Amino acid sequence: SLYHLQNSTIQGNHFNPAFIPEGKLFLGLPVLSGVAFDYNSRNSYNDIIVKENGKKLWNTENFTSLLKNRNYVSVEAEISTFYLGIRANQTTAYSLFVNDKIGARTFYSKDIVQLVLKGNSSFIGRELDLSKVAADARYYREIGLGYWKDFPDQKFTIGVRLKYLIGFFNASSSNNFDGKMTISEDNFNTNFDFSNATFNTSGVDLFSDGSSAAISSHLIGNSNTGFGIDLGANLHINKQLSMALAINDVGFINWKVDPKNYNVQDTTFDYRGITLKDVDNFQQTLENSISDKFVSNETANAYKTSLNSRIYASMTFQIDPKSKITGSIANHGVLGRLRMLYAVGY
Repeated sequence: SLYHLQNSTIQGNHFNPAFIPEGKLFLGLPVLSGVAFDYNSRNSYNDIIVKENGKKLWNTENFTSLLKNRNYVSVEAEISTFYLGIRANQTTAYSLFVNDKIGARTFYSKDIVQLVLKGNSSFIGRELDLSKVAADARYYREIGLGYWKDFPDQKFTIGVRLKYLIGFFNASSSNNFDGKMTISEDNFNTNFDFSNATFNTSGVDLFSDGSSAAISSHLIGNSNTGFGIDLGANLHINKQLSMALAINDVGFINWKVDPKNYNVQDTTFDYRGITLKDVDNFQQTLENSISDKFVSNETANAYKTSLNSRIYASMTFQIDPKSKITGSIANHGVLGRLRMLYAVGY
């Protein structure tokens, strides 16, 4: 909705650097200038929980029936800490901004949910694709400079935002992880096949065990740094028709503070279960029987993550001076996967 408002609000500049309202000075202060929160899921609370005789119960059948082969859940927040925009003249403007961005995103498969809820009986003789499972959580700050330029004779406007990034927290799986699981029809043995199974973290120990002084210092500045860029353009084809394009969050962050890499060696193995005879501690025996099959190691190497880039393309038709209709297509890159969005706004 904010994107469709285009240059009616200064927040439109966050979506396309070529959007800027009429005015000479723009000032944004913490909290007052915007706090955005977004929860995105295919399933709602009512899809999972039902009421029967005054009691709340899990509706697992309905929940699993609504899932696709690959499903997505995300929680994101953005805090506009500071914004200062100055229009030097009618065709040129500059901006200085600071934003904090927090996000947790997960892909999961329908098969994994069914396996957890119903056990392995329905998967005997089938192959479960584990490569659809991926997760990423991050918290970082962007400090940037923006430039806006209008070319009235060409009816063309461009915008650029250059951003210096400081990372505070990250936990992410490898984008090229590949895995599958097969349950034998003959003896119910489970075969696992893994490759590129790595999970990286930075700042986890600091936030869980660090002192308040260390955390405060980390949130002011640290060596988890990177760069990003936003690009935007807006073309007025005629008095009624215009089109816009924006490519946002192209960049990366190098995670160097307290990095940890949890690696599982590329491997294929059969899991045959455990013998229950003479078992004193079932949970420990089960954990040992599984962990013994994995050849894993922990390293402390710095790593790099790309930003979750966003592309917006839109076309606007000005019906009359007070009303217009806009159609848009957006492409959000998340963990190396594409999320398409479509919208029409009036």
